[in-house]
Amino acid sequence: MVLVDEFADLMMTVGKKVEELIARLAQKARAAGFTWYWRRSVRRSM
Repeated sequence: MVLVDEFADLMMTVGKKVEELIARLAQKARAAGFTWYWRRSVRRSM
């Protein structure tokens, strides 16, 4: 299982390289029969 809590921060820090690595991981996971789930949410503090 791979969890990325702050993907935007990761992209700002590492950028294109991390995007390429995640795409490769997704391709390998799909070939092995794994399913990817994305949960998009915004935390709101009041």
